[in-house]
Amino acid sequence: MDGAFQAQVDLPDVRIVTERRRAKPVAKDPKQDETRRAWARGMLDGMLSQLRPGDICLDCGAGAGDLTLDLAETGATVFAIESDPANFDILTGKTKAFVNVHRVKARILPAPNADGDRPVVALAGAGPAARPQRPMAKRALIRDPDMVDLLTVTRDLIAGRVPVSLPESAGMWRPGRLALMRLNLGGEVLRLVPALHAAGHLAPVGCTLIHAPRGAAAAYDTMREAMAPGYARRKVIFDWC
Repeated sequence: MDGAFQAQVDLPDVRIVTERRRAKPVAKDPKQDETRRAWARGMLDGMLSQLRPGDICLDCGAGAGDLTLDLAETGATVFAIESDPANFDILTGKTKAFVNVHRVKARILPAPNADGDRPVVALAGAGPAARPQRPMAKRALIRDPDMVDLLTVTRDLIAGRVPVSLPESAGMWRPGRLALMRLNLGGEVLRLVPALHAAGHLAPVGCTLIHAPRGAAAAYDTMREAMAPGYARRKVIFDWC
């Protein structure tokens, strides 16, 4: 699949969305929520129509598997990463009939800070499996079988290599283009997205969908304002819902 996804519906301007967030808080309008969901569905339908067998999709924070199932039905190879045991069981039940779906029960390794350190943090909304642990050495942390290094995974997928940090993935798929990546990781996107950007791991992806974290609107807006101008609006979507 060549080129970025062509959406069926125009994306809202990032600056307009940001200014609305900074405006005086108002009560939620159900009609606006409905419009937003309709826009997202139309956008998703356009993406799904362009996925083909051989494309690679990376669903980080797959939850109960609704998006994973949509992706699986296109025939694309899907890596679905989810840490919550209850959600993972539902995800497994929905997608067990699809041989093109590789489910990974793990947490995402936090991105390094400016000093190169990777503290252990809980992912927002990830449940008991993501309970904070005591700090560990970087080498031991990366080898933890319950954690996945997203920077390594994206590097390998972009290069067409088997992602060595994903359990049981070797020999189960053929290399292809990383066509779609979804990041549904709560507040950890504030660290991971800039890290992916700095590593050059966003530009090669067909489309990246990022869920804005709850309770961190100001920090997220700052990150988005700094990064969004560098990407086409259909390339990296900062307000996926």
